[in-house]
Amino acid sequence: MFRIIPILFILFFSSNIMAIDFSGSYFGVKCKGNPKCVDGDFGTGLLGNFKLNIKLFSAFKSDRRTLLYVDHNSEKKTVSIFFSDHDLNFVDMALNGDQFDGNDDKSGSSTISGSFLDDVVTLTYKKFAGATNEIVFHYKAKLTDSEQSRRTNIELLADKETDINNLENTVIDKNNKIDNLENDVAKKKKEIKKLKSDLNKKENELADTIVEKDSEIDTLVNNHNTEIASLKNKKNDEIASLNESHEDEINELQKQKKKTEDNLTGQLEDFLSKPLSINPKFLTMRSKTNDECNLYTSPTDQAKIITPLQAGTEVENLAVLIDNNDWSLVATGEISDGQEGLLGYLLTDCLNDLGGEEVVEQIASSDDDNEKISIIFPKWDNGKKGSRITIDAPGFISIKGKVNIDSGITEVQLNGEPIDNVSSSGSFEAFFIARSGENEMTLKVVDKNNDIHELSFIIVTN
Repeated sequence: MFRIIPILFILFFSSNIMAIDFSGSYFGVKCKGNPKCVDGDFGTGLLGNFKLNIKLFSAFKSDRRTLLYVDHNSEKKTVSIFFSDHDLNFVDMALNGDQFDGNDDKSGSSTISGSFLDDVVTLTYKKFAGATNEIVFHYKAKLTDSEQSRRTNIELLADKETDINNLENTVIDKNNKIDNLENDVAKKKKEIKKLKSDLNKKENELADTIVEKDSEIDTLVNNHNTEIASLKNKKNDEIASLNESHEDEINELQKQKKKTEDNLTGQLEDFLSKPLSINPKFLTMRSKTNDECNLYTSPTDQAKIITPLQAGTEVENLAVLIDNNDWSLVATGEISDGQEGLLGYLLTDCLNDLGGEEVVEQIASSDDDNEKISIIFPKWDNGKKGSRITIDAPGFISIKGKVNIDSGITEVQLNGEPIDNVSSSGSFEAFFIARSGENEMTLKVVDKNNDIHELSFIIVTN
């Protein structure tokens, strides 16, 4: 089994390895390309309250950000990665240049391989590696601007700490000089004491000169004391000046840190304040509001109001909640302020039509009943019925149609994958992720006589 998971978001913390050390770093990735995922954050908030037992939306519940913790041992030239999405740890993988590979530390049946390039890490994760049920995932992660900015600030703080250490060493040197001078004074005092002893011994002989010598000694002592006091004052002034300069630098760094935190907080608040939305071009908009109603973030009128909807606003009723059928999860068409595709909860009574299978069958009734397999949505290109459909952009699309076989249906497949949403009347809905360019499609129907009917066509994205 083989799955490819393109990366949509790249985030969180890191430091460089090789060119950049990612030791003790977090990388965040999010799936895109998975047919059960759409844009946005899931697991909490709006979709966190969504409880449906239908396959189209049940996949949204499990979507969450993947978190990688990377630890680099530069001495051993190894890297360890904790893969939170699979609860696996890949320990002490040898680095060959910027490349690595290894097995998990639990069963050893999962492998991981990849490489680092500047501030980007790409990796391939294989579950049940080498077995017939092997599953392959591809991931890619990149450092965010804020993380690079944080690293720059850390390097700047390291430089400042080096300057501080140099200043402290200077202070220590000056204090050592003061200690040396004080030791000199102590030695001089010992010399004076010895001279006084000699003078006492020669007191009788040198009685006339004692006063003069005492005066000389006093003068020497005073000069040394004056010199010491002058040096102490000078060094104290230098120390005070250095301390004041150091304090100013710390205050400036703290101001810069506060400014950066405020900017990041503001950006996060702006992002969280935006309502969740999707591209509504692939929805049929089968319902309208019958009065002015509010769109809420949760199925309760006590929840936050996303926006008021005017009467007659087109919406797609995605589902009536099983546990609380007074509420429906809807996606809006274009509303008055130019926004479209907003997701939220609406009182079911606000809808003049719940939409659903009867709409598909009503459309299907207008098609040729002699066609064994007919496509209702998206529409065929003009003059290309049965062979070509063009859509606006690549991405997640819904294909709706009907099977007209009298003997009954055993199975309906799209590109070899069974379609679950097939009604007793033959109406079906399948989901597909269209790539850029041409996408070859085959609808295959097996009837109860074990006969096979096929319809092959292409879907082209602009």
